[in-house]
Amino acid sequence: MLRSLLKTSACSLRTSLINIVKRPFKSNGFYFAAGSVITDPAAIRLFKTKVSEGKIVEVDEHNIDRISEYLLHKQGVEAKERFDKGLLIITAEELAYIEDIERTAAREATAKELADKEAAAKEAAAKEAETKKPTPPSTAPKPPSTAPKTK
Repeated sequence: MLRSLLKTSACSLRTSLINIVKRPFKSNGFYFAAGSVITDPAAIRLFKTKVSEGKIVEVDEHNIDRISEYLLHKQGVEAKERFDKGLLIITAEELAYIEDIERTAAREATAKELADKEAAAKEAAAKEAETKKPTPPSTAPKPPSTAPKTK
């Protein structure tokens, strides 16, 4: 159900990834069995090397079936349910994050609209007040004098 939601939401643009052990290995005294989900890549020494060697694979919703079939046939591990569960957790977190971003953007947009309306109202009030003000007498032009000129 969540996958159908994700395909229609903005989250479908970003694919979520989980790291899966494809071939078993040992790192820092811990044994990582085939099909286990890696939650903390920082705990594995030389993580990027393990990925490039093919011992660790990044699984997303597009290649989940292929990787689960590989693990079932080559390693004898049934891990499809764990992968789905891991993807659902990550995608639910991403979906919540995206919804939070959308709510924040909507709040900022409404605040901007209100600020624009207030600024427009102030400008209109200032123009209206300026047009209603009579010109002060000191700045009004004086009529020409009718007194006779003397030399």
